[in-house]
Amino acid sequence: MKYESLRLEQSDALATIILTREGRPNALDRTALTELAHVMHRCAVDPGIRAVVLIGEGKTFCVGGDLPWLLQEPDRQRTMRDLTTHVTTTISRMFRMPKPVVVGVNGIAGGGGVGLALAGDLCVAGSSSTFTLAHTTSGLTPDAGTTWLLPRLVGLRRAAELALIKRTLTAEEALDWGLVTRVIPDAQLAAATQELGRAFAEGPTLAYSKVKDLLRRSFSSSLEEQLEDEAVAIATIMETSDAQEGLMAFQERRGPRFIGR
Repeated sequence: MKYESLRLEQSDALATIILTREGRPNALDRTALTELAHVMHRCAVDPGIRAVVLIGEGKTFCVGGDLPWLLQEPDRQRTMRDLTTHVTTTISRMFRMPKPVVVGVNGIAGGGGVGLALAGDLCVAGSSSTFTLAHTTSGLTPDAGTTWLLPRLVGLRRAAELALIKRTLTAEEALDWGLVTRVIPDAQLAAATQELGRAFAEGPTLAYSKVKDLLRRSFSSSLEEQLEDEAVAIATIMETSDAQEGLMAFQERRGPRFIGR
């Protein structure tokens, strides 16, 4: 598939998705959302991809929905229903992808762009980046999974403040609140994000997948259920080639060479 609003680059087992829409900086219209849903599915099912990086080109990560474009649509309610189908696919694929997803936020993350940032397993923010929802200033409600992801990351009170008030967080505030994993100088953001992605792409992919699954299910499991799930997971992973390599490398006091199986 040829993309208009993003670019997919692959280096060995690392896939990098770069948001490239011009004009409205990486704003999400029908084309952008359709392509995002497609590329996330592609990365999820491709066995040759073991880690994914999502970044924005230029000085903006993603401003969220393209409201000027939406205002030109004759049936906005129907258009919004269509768009949310692609949003649901994209966020769910990112969150449930059986391989690590690293998001690098440069500049503004607004509205649905915040959802993209939160859906990654790690989020690295440039020092000048900002985060804001601001849906209610246009009379709208938050989307892109933010009302599910935010309370789990920052708690209900802070999630309400971001969702109800046009509060803009700086990168350091986002780090303090728990929205991002680390803050990097702007000039180093791209390299740092790629470095994290490469490390994951060279790691034990099946173990990463199990870790993600365990963390996701922990919110709806009792302690005993989680302990049982952990026991099943580690016993299953013990039979993988990567686990055998990791144990051998530990015994031989060398770095492991994982192959993702």
